[in-house]
Amino acid sequence: MKYIATAPLLLLFLLSCGNKDSQPANRPDLVLIVVDTLRADHLSLYGYDRPTTPGLKSIANDGVLFLDTTAQSSWTLPSMASLLSGRRVFINALEMPPTVPTLAEMLQASGYETHAFVGNPAISPKGNYHRGFNTFTGREVTGDKTWDCSDLEKTLSSFLEQRPQSDKPQFYYLHYLDPHYPYAPSDTPLTTNRVTIRPDVFEAWESTAKGLAPNHPIHSSWEDDQASIAKAIDSYDKEIAAIDRSVINVLELLDSARPSGRDSLFILASDHGEGLWDHAHHPEVVSRSIEDEKQTLQHLYFRDHSYHLYQELLHTPLLIAGPGFRGGTQCSLPVENIDIFPTLLHAAGVALPDTLDGQPLQQILSGDLRPAPFITAHANEGTMIRATQSGWKLVWPTDTGFSFGMPAQLYHLGADPYERNNQVEHQVEIYAQLLKIREQMVSGFNLYEGETPSIDPEQQKVLKEMGYLDVGGR
Repeated sequence: MKYIATAPLLLLFLLSCGNKDSQPANRPDLVLIVVDTLRADHLSLYGYDRPTTPGLKSIANDGVLFLDTTAQSSWTLPSMASLLSGRRVFINALEMPPTVPTLAEMLQASGYETHAFVGNPAISPKGNYHRGFNTFTGREVTGDKTWDCSDLEKTLSSFLEQRPQSDKPQFYYLHYLDPHYPYAPSDTPLTTNRVTIRPDVFEAWESTAKGLAPNHPIHSSWEDDQASIAKAIDSYDKEIAAIDRSVINVLELLDSARPSGRDSLFILASDHGEGLWDHAHHPEVVSRSIEDEKQTLQHLYFRDHSYHLYQELLHTPLLIAGPGFRGGTQCSLPVENIDIFPTLLHAAGVALPDTLDGQPLQQILSGDLRPAPFITAHANEGTMIRATQSGWKLVWPTDTGFSFGMPAQLYHLGADPYERNNQVEHQVEIYAQLLKIREQMVSGFNLYEGETPSIDPEQQKVLKEMGYLDVGGR
């Protein structure tokens, strides 16, 4: 990759943003917890009928819960490149944008000590995600064993025990992997409510089955597949419950390490959601990867993430507690993960770069700023643009998406929140308007020169291990 801006220029920018004379004397510690693969509607905090997040609910009782948050991609690398840069990404980014400062770099330049504990091995120095961190710790400390929440807790606890006391404010970025497939929860049961399949999902399954020949394998495995899907969703929910308990433990660890009198700001977010068989998979992906006689319900419908841009993949939780975010309130305004970057800078008293695409949520809540008129997300297979005032959402396939059989899609989320009725052929004018806006936004994108680098063998091994290279590559 070629760098558009030189390193000295970027350093000069960081120094200009880190003027400590203009910052408040007692700045809060900042804690950003990202839970991988966490769709909002499987949190009891968001109304789910299984008790997955009682701990987070207790935090929300004195914080602000954002009800309509969009992640910038349906898979990890571009989503985190966007979240940690505060910028929209319109390519299948495999690394941090090299031409703009990262969140950690700006906080570090302003006097924060910065620490990352990352359970997702794809978020690594290979993609420059370590930029600006004094400490960047991944699964190398556990012999390349994939972390679960207990590994993250132990690693953080060990660090805090050995770390010298510091008068500087601290920034912690913690990234849990547990809800990512394969789901392998502890044996702790969720004691109330069995998994139920949403009626619109079951209707979609039945509609697909009715359109297939009587001898199609979907029919012979129908009951077994439903049981297997329910078991997998139960395991996914249990992973969330384990994370809920772990987050409380982590916050207690950080509280005990924080000097008396210093406040803290806590943010919980996710990089993307999970399909959990809500929608059918791309027909070409199924035909390329699954033999005809094995194309059962579990294979025709989509469990994973990436590949699609439905709401179950993009609607993620956002909970903030601390200075400026108190009172146990809920915010229904549409916000995005790119708003996290300026929110943390604002809390730290750091001047915001003019180039940020996100907005500080403190000023959204106060009414000083309005939500962005358009929300976006991008994956290897398509770009999503959503008009926040009208509720229309467009998904436009990339060349890869077209090759997988992804159609152009237009949904009105107010009338059709589960995206069952594609309106492309019925709302031609709205479709054309959103497509034009999408083209304008993409044409102005210049964070990278050309595509990001090809995947090196080590990255390829990690991404394959996580299921990202099964069909078509990333």
